[in-house]
Amino acid sequence: CVNMNGNIRLIGILVLGMVVLASVQVVGATGEVTWYWKGSETMYKDSPPTGSPDTVTLDPGESAWWYTDEAAQCDLTFSAGTWTATYWAQASGDSGRHRVYARLYVVHIDGSATEIAEEYKLLGPGDGLVRKDRALSPGSVDVKTGEKIAIEIEWSSSAGSDDKLTIYYNGEDYKSRLVSPLSNPAWPVPELSTLILFSVGLLVLAGYAVLTKRRR
Repeated sequence: CVNMNGNIRLIGILVLGMVVLASVQVVGATGEVTWYWKGSETMYKDSPPTGSPDTVTLDPGESAWWYTDEAAQCDLTFSAGTWTATYWAQASGDSGRHRVYARLYVVHIDGSATEIAEEYKLLGPGDGLVRKDRALSPGSVDVKTGEKIAIEIEWSSSAGSDDKLTIYYNGEDYKSRLVSPLSNPAWPVPELSTLILFSVGLLVLAGYAVLTKRRR
């Protein structure tokens, strides 16, 4: 009986330790996240393939969107910091330089989106194909379970009807991307309850195996 109580006490300690570790894993899962823009309006964390890039060409007033491939698995808060949008673009036409907007959004479960930051720079045909870096610096950003982050690039509606903007992405030499601030929650963060239940389940099975072996 004493031995049985000791085993139960040991299993309880192990379960408690695993719960604490799971909590630490979630709280400590922070760091810069890079999403690369790829086809089908989606951003992924794996690098683009080798070879020629994809392109999207915009008329005045049009925009291109990319969304994170994964939704938040729990409520997250990104502290105030700088998000960096990096992309390659080329303007064509003959009406001079015009604004290219970069906007950061939180996309809700119902498909609506809330803009959280915007920056713009001028681009014209004389600039050629260039890399653009946009520093987006909102305050803290709350993302609820099931929501996504999105980036939008818009070609100014003031451009002439024959002016075009071509964005290059998803190529070895054109790694258009969105980078989150450094000290922020990793994406997506596993739900704490899921981690705990999974860990407890493993420990219970392990404890059962130990007890069964000792009884023999």
